[in-house]
Amino acid sequence: MPITFYGENGDERFRLNYFSDRPGIWTHGGDFAEQTIDQSFIIYGRADTVLNPGGVRIGTAEIYSVVEQIKEVKDSIVFGLPCDNDEEIVLCIVTDNLSKDLAQHIRQQIRSNASPRHVPRRIYQVDEIPHTINGKKVEGAVKKVAIGGDDVQNKASIRNPECLQSFTDIKTKECY
Repeated sequence: MPITFYGENGDERFRLNYFSDRPGIWTHGGDFAEQTIDQSFIIYGRADTVLNPGGVRIGTAEIYSVVEQIKEVKDSIVFGLPCDNDEEIVLCIVTDNLSKDLAQHIRQQIRSNASPRHVPRRIYQVDEIPHTINGKKVEGAVKKVAIGGDDVQNKASIRNPECLQSFTDIKTKECY
């Protein structure tokens, strides 16, 4: 186990990451899973990125597995935003030209290959998707920025943190 995190505010970020859920007790994990009646498990993904529109848990990987098959989409990130005491699914994509037709095609593919509950309410075009140095999408940071917070923890682990700025006013951008 590490004794601190490298970089600015390392000790504070370390305590927040490992000891904030249960004060005084080391907690590590972050994956969200459900045990079914037949004793098998459904792994939804990271607890901080599981989508929950209408009380239905959706792992972001379920949406990525469909979107990544669409040739016009170069990269994407999906996250949930609070909306009327619920959560709406937001999909941001890197593409040459997001049109009404492409957005409709994306929604149709998600509906057919996942479910109607997986279909994003909003689809936005962005220039770049933030990834960690290891290549993972940083959904939690994007959601935090989109909601209005700019205090993203551990920006040093993000390969391209400057692109987070484009998500600060995402709700004011044109969407489909």
